[in-house]
Amino acid sequence: MPIFQWFTTSVPDKPRITNTEKEIESSFTLKWLPPTYDGGDNNILYQVEWGKKPITDETDRSVVENIPYTSRKIKNLEHGVEYEFRVMAKNQAGSGEPDIMFFTVKESTDKPTQDHGQSK
Repeated sequence: MPIFQWFTTSVPDKPRITNTEKEIESSFTLKWLPPTYDGGDNNILYQVEWGKKPITDETDRSVVENIPYTSRKIKNLEHGVEYEFRVMAKNQAGSGEPDIMFFTVKESTDKPTQDHGQSK
């Protein structure tokens, strides 16, 4: 008589975003900790979503899937805009709940150059 061993998996817990600053540069690295429970499957990948606050189903947002690391470089954000970031862990059972954090992109520090009347 064959013996079967059944393994069940569930979706992982949410990861935890570790960035603590509320104001960010227009390019920064979003970092997070892995979920405390992997759902019984240690092959975890991550999905990162971001868009102007608030993200809704109709909101234009950026999505990067199947990230094997616990960080992602985010580039080309608009100065002075508040963004919502979501990080989800996923395994073969599906995606877990997202960790959500809001950041405001610092105003540009670029100042127009002044001529001081020297050009003609």
